[in-house]
Amino acid sequence: MIRIKKLFHEQNNHVQGILWMLSACFWFACMGTLIRYLSSDMPPFEMVFFRNLFSVVCILPWAYKIGFKNIRTKKWNLYGYRTISGVAGMTMLFTALSIIPLTNAIALTFTVPIFTTILAVIFLGEKVGIHRWAAIIIGFAGVLVILRPGHDSFQYASLLVIATTICWSFSNIFVKKLTKTDDTKVIVFIMMVLMTPLSLPLALMVWQTPTYEQLAWLLLLGWISNQAQFSMTHAYSKADMSVVLPFDFSRLLFISILAYIFFGEVIDLWTIIGASIILASSVYVARKEKQHKKKIPIDPTSEVV
Repeated sequence: MIRIKKLFHEQNNHVQGILWMLSACFWFACMGTLIRYLSSDMPPFEMVFFRNLFSVVCILPWAYKIGFKNIRTKKWNLYGYRTISGVAGMTMLFTALSIIPLTNAIALTFTVPIFTTILAVIFLGEKVGIHRWAAIIIGFAGVLVILRPGHDSFQYASLLVIATTICWSFSNIFVKKLTKTDDTKVIVFIMMVLMTPLSLPLALMVWQTPTYEQLAWLLLLGWISNQAQFSMTHAYSKADMSVVLPFDFSRLLFISILAYIFFGEVIDLWTIIGASIILASSVYVARKEKQHKKKIPIDPTSEVV
């Protein structure tokens, strides 16, 4: 009876994790679409600043509810590194989204688990077997399928997305360390608060005072970003990454629909093939990571946000 209840509980958590992942993917797709829309009249650097500013505004009610005095940490150095990598990645992604097709950009972001694994080997000393290395190499093959270097369709702005995923992978490493001591919501709040002033100097270089309509869209962007962030956090807290990661592919589905409706963009076959290869390799890496964790005890609160 106990085993049946445990199995039901695990299955219920898996369903919740999958639903939260689908929610995160939908909000990320909405965020990318809104960034593309705003980029026609607003510099990406300025969008990054307002995205961070309004994300803080939208999360303030939560901070007030729990009490600002309860939001504290002793790991300010890690938050500093996390903030720098976060702003750098966001700036490059926003720039890329204003140039290349949305579906191409989203497809390339699937490489984050691959780069995170590589960086975990370098900076955390994690051991990776030959099977995971093979999956990583296959994942990079998928990247080449999407980029097609040397082909007429190749765009150098696509490399900004690759650089973005590397920055996000660094962020994952820092967050993985932070979750051992800090609550995930505290991590998100402090990150947003620090990223806002750091992104301001770049925004001032290209400043264009936004209209009231643009401010309304930017406020919506900040709210959507928070929904995506918290949905992703809930997804990974409810179920293992190996369970929810396959559903990350819905990001490509959502963005394909929105890009077609609002911008007339049509996803090409090479992007679908390349994204499928990358995602398959990422799922394999995640499952191998799960097996690795079973062999080596780790802090159960550790998760990648």
